[in-house]
Amino acid sequence: MTSRYDYDAIYHRLVVRMPTAVHELFVACVEDAIFSQLKSIRKGSDSAAAFARKVYPTRSTEIYLPVDDATPDIKSKHEPDASFAIKMHDILVLSSRLHIRKRKRA
Repeated sequence: MTSRYDYDAIYHRLVVRMPTAVHELFVACVEDAIFSQLKSIRKGSDSAAAFARKVYPTRSTEIYLPVDDATPDIKSKHEPDASFAIKMHDILVLSSRLHIRKRKRA
């Protein structure tokens, strides 16, 4: 089992996650559903279709975000469960993420 972690450079907080097989299956199903919708939208000829043709799944990636009012070398790190990137001018410039957390039981 692979662990993933997020580091918040502002609060100096490290969160380690160890997804279970059920969690990974759920993430795969959600990611597949999103990609299926994108494939359907891509078939159109409007601006939504053109945009959808530029979106690609990037799986679980490492995303480094700058911290306001900090030196450029200080960044927060996030490892989302799944992510999608948008290709513009032959460069992947924007990632959105799917981060699923287990709800605490009452």
